[in-house]
Amino acid sequence: MKYLILIILTFCLSVLSEAQNQLVIFKPKLQITVRNELGSLVENAEILLYKTKEDHSQSINPVTLKKSTNSKGNVMFDDLEPTIYFLSVIKGEANNFGAGEITDTLKINKINKSTIIISE
Repeated sequence: MKYLILIILTFCLSVLSEAQNQLVIFKPKLQITVRNELGSLVENAEILLYKTKEDHSQSINPVTLKKSTNSKGNVMFDDLEPTIYFLSVIKGEANNFGAGEITDTLKINKINKSTIIISE
């Protein structure tokens, strides 16, 4: 009886191990929507992501190249790490400095979303 239980347990563990090996994990994505202080969508706002507050405050070492929002005020960043990011959003004289500068920790296998308000 002990051998039968041992064989069944070994089989279950090998099946579970194989299932974990086949699990596909996608790196986090971040979709940012930019609005102005009136709530209107902002097209062509330039966005940079930083991993540290120091890099953000000094505007050095961005994680990705600068991206601009589309006509619906959206931009997507792909293949990110599951961590927090500091955002710099600028459109002319309007920006997000002092508010909405940090994301929540991004989750894997998910499109993480954030709405940023910019003002002059």
